[in-house]
Amino acid sequence: MATQLKHTDFAYSPAPTPRPNFHVAFIAGEATTAVHDAMAKLPADTRDSTLDGLVWDQGVVPTLTWDEAVKALTVAVTARDEFHRDVIIPHNDMMEAMRARGEDIDATYSDHEKIEEQYDDLVLAVVDATCKLGMLPAHGASELAYKIRALVSDEFHLNEGKVNELVAALDRDAQAILANKAPDDIEPIQNMTCSLIDTARGVLSPAMYAAFLYWGETASHACSFYSSDDDGDARCAAAAKARSLVSDVDAENVHDLLFMTLLTCIETADAPSFGPFDRKYGEFDVNGGELLSGLSRDLRKFSPIPDMVNELSAQAWNLSKSRMAISTEIGRAITSAFSFARGENIAGVSLAEQGV
Repeated sequence: MATQLKHTDFAYSPAPTPRPNFHVAFIAGEATTAVHDAMAKLPADTRDSTLDGLVWDQGVVPTLTWDEAVKALTVAVTARDEFHRDVIIPHNDMMEAMRARGEDIDATYSDHEKIEEQYDDLVLAVVDATCKLGMLPAHGASELAYKIRALVSDEFHLNEGKVNELVAALDRDAQAILANKAPDDIEPIQNMTCSLIDTARGVLSPAMYAAFLYWGETASHACSFYSSDDDGDARCAAAAKARSLVSDVDAENVHDLLFMTLLTCIETADAPSFGPFDRKYGEFDVNGGELLSGLSRDLRKFSPIPDMVNELSAQAWNLSKSRMAISTEIGRAITSAFSFARGENIAGVSLAEQGV
């Protein structure tokens, strides 16, 4: 017969006492003056925060959104790393120097313990923030890569960089995915481009719509950053060919006519191939600025195409933050949308049959 354990055989742990709510600071004795000065240089959010503020209580913190969890992890990692850089390292260097001089370090040991405890709490804050992020669902490849990177980075820290090949490979691959992450501006630009194409499909004649797609593909490509003069020349030649093909199409309705007028305005203003034509470029006014500005206003009354092209191209330049060329990512988003639509449009039909 098995011996039954009595309740007295168990040692019950008392309920945990509340964490002391002391500030990230320590007694600055004569031997720790240098470290105290380093503490004073920490950011106010870190220097003045209590440990209760830095280390979250799992049962109290509400459910976080993805952005909130990323921000919280960033704050926790920054606080930990700044404390290590500005407090732990100087304090350890100071103690080593004292030991080398044969000085008694016992007087500073209590301060050392307090600093280590504070650092341990900051490390736990990172672990806690990492776990909270890890529990949130990743809605895409970039979010998943960020989550993996957070877990791997925490593993790097705990092991002081002595990690196995699997962890190192995860970190490498996660960084590669994050490096290729499209900027937040890409999706709105893609949506604007697709909306323009859909609108043009509905109002332009079939032949002019085909020419419009070819122009959009080549003109946006010509405005984007390129790697060599030969590449730039080839893009400009393709855009010029597209304009020529547009001019060969007989306008069948007012939208066809106003699209041709838009391209004429772009050429008259000496504007970028994809536009816009009615705005300043750097410190210089466009050619015939006042007349073209008035014409741009009138074009918008009769057809959505000129207005949508101008809005899309202006937004592309604004987001690219460059006077030289549209950024590679923004340009690729626009050009690829036109290329895809053009591929759909010409499937099974010759260019000659479509007027291109």
